[in-house]
Amino acid sequence: MVEWSKHLYVGAEAGKKKHRYQKDVERGTFRPGLYVITPAASGRDLLDMIPAYELNQPFYRDRQIRIYGLALGRGEALELVRSLVTDCYLKTGDFQIDAWLQTQK
Repeated sequence: MVEWSKHLYVGAEAGKKKHRYQKDVERGTFRPGLYVITPAASGRDLLDMIPAYELNQPFYRDRQIRIYGLALGRGEALELVRSLVTDCYLKTGDFQIDAWLQTQK
């Protein structure tokens, strides 16, 4: 099950068809080059950058997945991760991204 962050980061290219891409992710439609930014599955990292089609795999299928970002292409996904981490640190002084995003309007 997918939960979209209320303060979703969207890359420039993905933003052109944002709603369509969101529906594709929710339906499990294969969309080459579409990436989602999520909280890290491991406790060691801050974020995961996952090709959207991987959300159809058994590991993700039965989990609640919170999505912080949507990007078209790996380069755009890397830029979103950089923006997310930088914004969080500059505004809070730490890297508690989930808590920070929940306070954003």
